[in-house]
Amino acid sequence: MHKLIESEIWLACSATRNTNNQTLDCIDCIDLALKLGIKLCQSLPAFHAFTGCDYTAAFYNKGKVKPFQQFSKNEKYQTVFASLTDAADIFIDEKMKTVQEFTASMYGIRNCTSVNDARHRIFMKNYSAKEDSEHF
Repeated sequence: MHKLIESEIWLACSATRNTNNQTLDCIDCIDLALKLGIKLCQSLPAFHAFTGCDYTAAFYNKGKVKPFQQFSKNEKYQTVFASLTDAADIFIDEKMKTVQEFTASMYGIRNCTSVNDARHRIFMKNYSAKEDSEHF
C-alpha cells in the first residue's frame, strides 16, 4: 500500500445495523495503511495466514481481535511475520522462537519461546495439586 501512496483505493464494506437498514461504509485503504505503518502492513498477510480466516480461527477461543492487539503493539512480532516470505523460513530457529513466543502470549504466557513449554505451564496451572497432600 505504501508504494501506491499517489493512488486512491477504497474498500466498500456493507454493515447491517438493524434488519431494515443496511448501510455502506467505505474505507480509504491508503489512509488506513498510513495510520497502521509500513511494518504492520507488511506483516498482516502472515498474521492472517497464521491466525486463520475470519470464520475459522486457528487458535481455540482466541479470535482475531485480542491477538491483533498484542501483535500490533509488538514490533518484534511484526518484523518476524513480515519476513516470513518463503516456506524455508520455518527452519530458521530465531524466527520460529518469535512465532512461538507470540503464540504463547495469545494464551497469556509471557517470556516463553516454546509452545510445548507454554502448553505444559497451562496444564500444570489447571491440573496440578493445590496442596502438598493432594495426589496428582
